[in-house]
Amino acid sequence: MLGAADLYGARPTEVSGAHPPLVPAPCPDEPFRSDDDRLDTRAITASVAPGSGDRRFQVYEYVAGYRPGGAQAYLDELAERLGRCQNEEDHYSLVARDIGVPGTMLVQHDHQEDGTETTGLLRRCGELGCHPAPTGCTSDSYVQAARDADAPEHSYHRERGCDRKWLVMDISINGGPVCEEPGDCAGASRTTRYFYRATPTGWRVIAATTKPGCDDVLAAEPRFPRELCATLTAP
Repeated sequence: MLGAADLYGARPTEVSGAHPPLVPAPCPDEPFRSDDDRLDTRAITASVAPGSGDRRFQVYEYVAGYRPGGAQAYLDELAERLGRCQNEEDHYSLVARDIGVPGTMLVQHDHQEDGTETTGLLRRCGELGCHPAPTGCTSDSYVQAARDADAPEHSYHRERGCDRKWLVMDISINGGPVCEEPGDCAGASRTTRYFYRATPTGWRVIAATTKPGCDDVLAAEPRFPRELCATLTAP
């Protein structure tokens, strides 16, 4: 959650989230199917004066935890309702998508009773946080990619090519016999090369190989760029 250091020194206080409704809910009389997957929620607010200026802004932050798949289910339902639920006293509209991070939604809320207008940025986060984007060419994104390949905890990964839309990464897994004393027997390492496609929620494996070049990935995905794999030797 945001703290004083993030809010120009203002100290946030916890709120219920009932008023104003922090979670966008077009057609509020219809329960969201994803409600049963929501595990916990917290909401804070703070009055902020950026740069010690005269103008003050009321900032709200809402964080919810979901069972696996629940957060994406909510965002999918929300996108559908933003296009369908138009004639309401509390009117929501989609301003933009993918603001800085894939999968984000910028939503505007117009409350007709008192004429207030709020704008909020929604984004789905995971174990690696929300930024940088899970499909960036960064060390955090490579950790996420290794997880998508079900790499064991003590494996090693090495990026071999990345352009933010496609990724090549070698993952090495140490293995060998169990020895009674250190140094009694030598271990072994097995390396597999994985090819990934970027999606709004992270890297997804499209092919794996122990061979050089591009043949295996192009058989699975002909659009994969040859320049990321043509000169690679066997992993």
